Amino acid sequence: MQNVIKAIKESSFWLLNVVIFATIIITTLAHSKDLFFPLNISKSLVFSTMVLITIVAFYTYVRFNIDVFIIRRSDVLFVVIILFIVINKNFIQENHVQSIKYFELIGTSFMYLFFRNCRSYQVKLFLIAIILTAAIQGIYGILQYLDIFQSNNSYFKISGSFLNPGPFGGYLASALPISLGLFFDKIRKRGSESVKICIGRSSKEASSIYIYGVILTIQVIALVLSESRSAWIAVIISIVVFCFIVSKSRKKEKIFYLYTGAFMLFTLLFGARHLYEFKKDSADGRLFIWTVTSDIILDNPVFGVGFDGFKSHYMNAQKNRIRANSNSYVSNNIVDDVIYTFNEPLQFICENGIVGGALLFLFILYSFPNRHIFNKQTTIIAFCGCLSICIFSLFSYVSDSLPIILNLILYVSILGSNSREVYSFCCIRGNLLNNLYMLILFLVISIGSFKIFHFYQSVKAWNKANQIYMLGDYNYSLIYYEKAYVSFMKNGDFMAMYGKSLLSSNKFEQAINILKKAEDLKNSSVVQCALGDSFKALHNYNMAENAYLNASSMVPGRLYPYYLLLKLYEEKNDEISALHMAEFILTKSIKVDSQAIDQMLQEAKRIKSKFRT
Repeated sequence: MQNVIKAIKESSFWLLNVVIFATIIITTLAHSKDLFFPLNISKSLVFSTMVLITIVAFYTYVRFNIDVFIIRRSDVLFVVIILFIVINKNFIQENHVQSIKYFELIGTSFMYLFFRNCRSYQVKLFLIAIILTAAIQGIYGILQYLDIFQSNNSYFKISGSFLNPGPFGGYLASALPISLGLFFDKIRKRGSESVKICIGRSSKEASSIYIYGVILTIQVIALVLSESRSAWIAVIISIVVFCFIVSKSRKKEKIFYLYTGAFMLFTLLFGARHLYEFKKDSADGRLFIWTVTSDIILDNPVFGVGFDGFKSHYMNAQKNRIRANSNSYVSNNIVDDVIYTFNEPLQFICENGIVGGALLFLFILYSFPNRHIFNKQTTIIAFCGCLSICIFSLFSYVSDSLPIILNLILYVSILGSNSREVYSFCCIRGNLLNNLYMLILFLVISIGSFKIFHFYQSVKAWNKANQIYMLGDYNYSLIYYEKAYVSFMKNGDFMAMYGKSLLSSNKFEQAINILKKAEDLKNSSVVQCALGDSFKALHNYNMAENAYLNASSMVPGRLYPYYLLLKLYEEKNDEISALHMAEFILTKSIKVDSQAIDQMLQEAKRIKSKFRT
């Protein structure tokens, strides 16, 4: 009997390790063409499924292996932050959107629990899973650059298993401190003389040095090819900080922290200045987004706009700012439809207000390792990994990249294990309590499995609807949109596409109803143009003009909303407005020429001639 129990203990232990190891790798590489947004939703679905499997494995592991749970101060603050986000989103905010990120938040919270109860050698195993995945990503990206594999984005040669080079570079930057840390640790243990001896002969130690060196090299090459400026800055800072920490000069602590802080500030300012010139329009666009986001924060200072509520508020705020400063932005081509803040701390405060920001600050403060534990390898790696992700998040959209968030959760759990213990308790294995655990586990797995399967079917229906819509069979596409409606009625992207399908099917009143809901969930110039077309088809010219004006105010650099206004004025036979708009279109600066642009300019010339004769 004892042998059986021992075998179960060992099996449950390795089962949990294998499941979490697989979760890290599979989540990052997942991709299915049968789903809409295949690169994001595929990862989310795979991750959700793996979390359910991990819950079962973790329960079995705890049932036979763990006797004592330790709750630390960082754990309490982590739970408080998650509870605040959930309460703020569902009860404090009047209007909340359906978000895949929200379910990912719940899943990653479970992963934090799993990581926090792992031993040090288990944590190292998961760190190795991350760098193996990063190596696969790096090789995949390099092969894309060499045109052996096709990129997921036609505008970029390299994207890995992500949509574009931004999150691809960010993922490599988040994993590179692990490769650097493990490589340095192997070198340090063998010593310079040992490294010389190992060259030319095979050994386990030498092989591990070569393997980590190759992985590190692959990551660096792929990172350079990605041209992700944010990732470059993040890696430079994290590497130098890593070198400072492991150097002997750290003994002079005040000087160490002073030099480290000064270098980080210098790198941010110097790097930001030169990389600003590298892609000036992109940098100007992000500065403008941060300015508009600050307007939203000022309007909602205490509790913000709710988790993932940025998308439902930003375009209205951008429209208001542009209208208030019309002369500054009408010819500005940096303004576009926006769904990312490109600054995660700013977005977090925008969505969760001062209260959420204060809780996050306390969590960081009490999770920050003190000077006595910087001699632990995993702590140094976790700290530099967190630093790399945080620097990257200042210029990008980390929260929309599940693989990077998963890495961050592991790093945070490692740092949290060093915070002060506040409570510990024994895991009681009474029959009654075990039955209760089994009941809860059964309910969680059953409900979770049903939700995941239903979500999978809905996403497939959405993808099918979009494919049929692109083929021009608009009425048939509505069948699949209606199948997915219940699941995505709070999703702004879905409602906008559903509304456009109704518009194309000449169901104008229904289209207006759906597009109005899309306007509340995730407003954009596309939604406003579709609303304008719907109102115009019903001869409600005032509402159509208002919608087109909203679109032109949101993206003043685009020609299309002004073209729609011109066609509206022509249909109304409004000669003065038509002539004024035609003249405006013909004198407007064009950033990117295309066949569609040429056709709109030719139409403007025709209408101008029509009303002048």
